[in-house]
Amino acid sequence: MQATLKFNLPDEDAFHYDAIHATEYRMALDEIREMLRCKVKYGHNYENTEQALMEVYAMVCATIQECYGFPE
Repeated sequence: MQATLKFNLPDEDAFHYDAIHATEYRMALDEIREMLRCKVKYGHNYENTEQALMEVYAMVCATIQECYGFPE
């Protein structure tokens, strides 16, 4: 089986980029999911919701940066 994706470049450049980097997106999401699962399973020492959200945000930004080199 074969599948061919066609893009109208440069108009659909963002869609093209997403399609060719889908594996990396999946890997980043799996890494983020695993980090969150560990926090739930093994506990954490957050004092409040804001602190927890800020750390999760930082983890997501770091994972994106690591996987793609995108700016935060």
